[in-house]
Amino acid sequence: MTGFKSLRAFALVLGLTAVVACDDDPLAPPPENQSAQLRVVHGSPDAPAVLVVSDAYLAQWTARVDGGEAPLLRVNYAFRGVLLEPGEHVVELEYHPWRW
Repeated sequence: MTGFKSLRAFALVLGLTAVVACDDDPLAPPPENQSAQLRVVHGSPDAPAVLVVSDAYLAQWTARVDGGEAPLLRVNYAFRGVLLEPGEHVVELEYHPWRW
């Protein structure tokens, strides 16, 4: 594999290997306007990519890319991911808990 540097740069999604694209520091605490139920991430991949968030994949999470609904992918069985086309994007991940 040309240019291979680290397994942290790859994600397995339905048998497809894709480069992870993320401009934000994943270890930084969420900004004040975000919470545990809403995470906003900025990504700007040069090629089609999967943005991987290392939080647990649960059906109650939804994804929006640039304000439009986007499918939430299960990545490496346990994590969440969103497919991004080349260019700058704002990804919103929001948790909607089930009501009893």
